Amino acid sequence: MVYILGTNSINNLLATSLVPVLKTGVVLLFGKEFIYNSFRESQSTITMNSKNYKFDNCFVYNKLSEIEKFNKKRYKKATIDNIIISGTDSQISEYLNYYKSFLNNESNVFLVRSGLGIDSILAIHQIFIKEKSPLPNFYHVTTNHLIEKTEESDHSYQHVGIGHLKLSKIPNKYFNIVFKTFFKSKTIGVDSYNLGIQKKTTGTIDNVHKENQILTKDLKPFFNLEDSDEKEDSIINGSSGSNGDNSNENVLEDLKKTNLKPIYLENYYEFAGSMLEKLIISSIIEPLSVLINCTNGELLGNNYAISLIHQLLSEDLLLLEKGGELFRSEIPNYSNIFNHERIFYVIMSILNSNKYGSTNMRKNFNQTEFVDIDQLNGIFIRILGTKHAPKNEMVLKLLKSKMNVTKYRK
Repeated sequence: MVYILGTNSINNLLATSLVPVLKTGVVLLFGKEFIYNSFRESQSTITMNSKNYKFDNCFVYNKLSEIEKFNKKRYKKATIDNIIISGTDSQISEYLNYYKSFLNNESNVFLVRSGLGIDSILAIHQIFIKEKSPLPNFYHVTTNHLIEKTEESDHSYQHVGIGHLKLSKIPNKYFNIVFKTFFKSKTIGVDSYNLGIQKKTTGTIDNVHKENQILTKDLKPFFNLEDSDEKEDSIINGSSGSNGDNSNENVLEDLKKTNLKPIYLENYYEFAGSMLEKLIISSIIEPLSVLINCTNGELLGNNYAISLIHQLLSEDLLLLEKGGELFRSEIPNYSNIFNHERIFYVIMSILNSNKYGSTNMRKNFNQTEFVDIDQLNGIFIRILGTKHAPKNEMVLKLLKSKMNVTKYRK
C-alpha cells in the first residue's frame, strides 16, 4: 500500500502510474478538505491522458482517526509503510508532524522536491531526531516529467513531456549536517575576504571561454550530467551501495513497471551536489531577471548584470567555504565543481542556450504568483547571517520590496 499526500500534477502522475501495477493499492490523502470534496463529487476519479483512474480510498490528511481506522481494518496495525509527500517545505513540515505517529524505522517516506529542501530536512531533524521519534527511511525525489491540467475537469491532466525520475536515500547523518550548517547564524567573520569581482569579463560565451581557457567538455552543468545504463540497472538490482535499501525494494520494482522510465537511484551526496549547484545558479539568475525585468539574453549582454552575477557567485562560494564545511565536505569532487570560473561559465551557457526565454520566477512574478525568495538567496544568508551575506540580503530585500509594491498596485 502506498499513500500519496498532495494533489499536484506530479503526485497525480505517480498515483495513476502506480494504480495498474500496485497489488496492494494506492490511498490518496488531500491537504485541503474542499479539494477532497470536489474529488468525491467527481466520482473519485483522476483522468490522465484521457484515461480514467478511480480511487476508492481517499481521506483528508488531518482526519487521523479515519485513517487509523482504515489502516487497522486493512492491516490490523496503524502504521504507514510507504508514503509519497509533495508540497512546499512548510506543508511538508506540517504533514510530517501529523503523521509521525504512523511512521516507524521501517517506513519509507518519499519527499518530492525540486530543490535541496533545506527546511524539510530541518523539520525532519526537529520532529524525528530532536524529539527522539522513530526515524523512517527518507528519500528525495525529483522529476522533469511535464504534466498539464486540461479543461475537461478539475482532476483531468495530460502527460505532455516524458522525462526521468530520480530517487536518492537521505543518509541519517545528513539531517545533523544540515541542522549545524543552516539552522542558525554563526559568528565566523568573512568581512576581510574579497566578495567582489575577481575578473572583468564581457557577457559573451566565446569571450568567457577564451579568457578563462576552460575546456567545454569539463563544464557540463553538474545537475544535467547524463546517467548511464549501468546506473539505471543499479535500481533493479539494488546494488548502489547504501542506497540499495531492501525495505523499499518492492516500491522500486513497482515503479520500474510503470511508464515513468528511466528511473535512477543516486548516491545522496552526488544528488545534493547537483541540487546545490542548481541552487547557486537559480539564486543568481532568477531574482536578477525579475529585478531587471529581462530575458535571459538581455542578462547575458548586460555588463552591469554580469558584474552582479560575479559578485553574488563570489559571495555564495565564500559563504559555503567559511560556514558550510560539514555540508560541502560530503560532496564528491567539491573543489573542482564549485569554483568561480566553472560555475560562471555554466551560468553563461544556460543564458546563452535560451536567449529569448525567461526564468520561471519572472514568469510567476509577472502573473502575480507567489515567489519564494527565502528558499533561494535566503538559504545562503542563513549560513553565516545577514552581516556576512550583504549582496544576497540586498537582492532578497529588493525583490520583496518589488513584490510588495506590485501586490498593492493590483
